[in-house]
Amino acid sequence: MKRWLIKLAWFVILGAIVNVAVAWGCAWFVVPTRTMNGTAAQFKSGDDIVQGWTVHLWEEFGTTRITGGHGRGRQSDSPPTADVLPAWSEFESIATRVGASAIGKTHPASGSVAERRVIPSGIVDDGRGWPLRSMRCWWNYGLSNDALSRKETLHTGILLAPYPGARGGPLHEQRALPLQPIWPGFAINTVFYAVVLWLLFAAPFALRRRRRIRRGLCPKCAYDLRGTPVGATACPECGAAVNRMPE
Repeated sequence: MKRWLIKLAWFVILGAIVNVAVAWGCAWFVVPTRTMNGTAAQFKSGDDIVQGWTVHLWEEFGTTRITGGHGRGRQSDSPPTADVLPAWSEFESIATRVGASAIGKTHPASGSVAERRVIPSGIVDDGRGWPLRSMRCWWNYGLSNDALSRKETLHTGILLAPYPGARGGPLHEQRALPLQPIWPGFAINTVFYAVVLWLLFAAPFALRRRRRIRRGLCPKCAYDLRGTPVGATACPECGAAVNRMPE
């Protein structure tokens, strides 16, 4: 029993490693562009329409990228984000925090408009993994507080070089390895890959062992045990333990 538990633990660990590798592979190779299948939605933070967001959901193999533009949430015909975004996405809470942090801040280049807000330009919530999204990262960008330049802040991810030749602006060109697990997708994918690895590596040996036992052979070395004395508990050829000896 202990031996089986150890094997099970190893396959689960290997399944988790493959799960992360697949998610990172999708983050590295799948280039999100405006040619992806996008679905628009609307999210308004608070009562101020200026803090509205136009949100797009982009789907590709192993990829769900959610992009939001601040101050553009005016399409009354767009569905609310709750009807479009996946359950794992934290876009609404992120947009609320980011939008609230901009209120009351002034920009040094705003001149006489002392209460001008430093409004962030966009948010990206990026989920990767297959068959389910299992890891995510997110970042926001906008004007910095001390210069008229774009400032990007990555969260729960490892920043990589931008996608080569990516089109569609800053919401699509960023690339990062996600570090935050998505539950239950991470657990489900881990079990899925653990089963796949077991089928690839352990199942053939288990089937061979059962076939040899049915034919009266040693499950380890295939020595013919049909002439072995009744009551013997080991194979006379290799010494492997034999659970059942034929009469």
